[in-house]
Amino acid sequence: MNKSILFKACALLKVPFSEVELIGGYFDHVFEVKNKPFILKIFKEDGNSLSLIEAELNWIDYLSDHHVQVCKALPIIDNRYIVPLADNYYLVVYEKAKGQHVNVNDSKTWNNYLFENWGRTMGKMHALAKNYTPRTTKRPNWYDHPLYYLELDFVDVEIQERLKAYVKQLRELPTTSNAYGIIHHDLHQHNFFIDDKKNLILMDFGDCEYHWFVYDIAIVIYHAVQTCNDAEPQSKEAFAKAFFQSFMKGYEREHQLPSEWMQQIPFFLDFRQIYSYMYHMMYANNLNEVQLKFLERMKLKIKSDSPYLPFSLF
Repeated sequence: MNKSILFKACALLKVPFSEVELIGGYFDHVFEVKNKPFILKIFKEDGNSLSLIEAELNWIDYLSDHHVQVCKALPIIDNRYIVPLADNYYLVVYEKAKGQHVNVNDSKTWNNYLFENWGRTMGKMHALAKNYTPRTTKRPNWYDHPLYYLELDFVDVEIQERLKAYVKQLRELPTTSNAYGIIHHDLHQHNFFIDDKKNLILMDFGDCEYHWFVYDIAIVIYHAVQTCNDAEPQSKEAFAKAFFQSFMKGYEREHQLPSEWMQQIPFFLDFRQIYSYMYHMMYANNLNEVQLKFLERMKLKIKSDSPYLPFSLF
């Protein structure tokens, strides 16, 4: 991130540059301001057109209006929520969530109560998605992502062919309203806070798109299981099954997916693995050595045709 862009954001918000701290974002574009109740997110229009940012904010507002706790965008100047900075950069300011990230090593928070609540929150989002009509531009469908149509010469040909096979199967799936709609697309354990009342406050809707609801579930399972030690397969299997049971207990309190879709979870877990690998490969220049080594292990697992989970969740 060019410092001059961040300086302009600080000047606009009347906050000292010295009090702004980078807290994350895949492209190092999310910042916190000390002692201020908001988060700065700087978008580059390339891949984040104004209409798509607006569509993201509209979906967040809709969820908030229907009692899902989210980090809403705040007006910046003249009641505008998206403000240009320079050189195709735009500023959006979000509420700072109360609470903290869940500690996966603390059984007082990382437990069945959380997993059930997590599932119920996602179930409520999917139920709301079925009746959601965008006010303006809608978020993209899954197949609009550049990963599916760019020339990916930097990726192993065998993996490219595997991705094409997954895409072919996806295009054959029905997109009925009870199974397909707008999803968060990245609701792993780092994308929500837990407050003092153990409520989930959701954040980072930048990847939201139209996809199958079951994929949203698979994404959560995919990342939750990554907290387990691969060297302890029995423990990993026990956790995955317990997590799935608790998560779905909460989910089904708000939304019911037909059983035939639940049977697709293994497929979507494997798809998430290859999608994640391809996505990170697109931006490999941003990765450090540890991340690149992790990608290499992912590559070997994909090429071995091993399922993401070598056991059934059911």
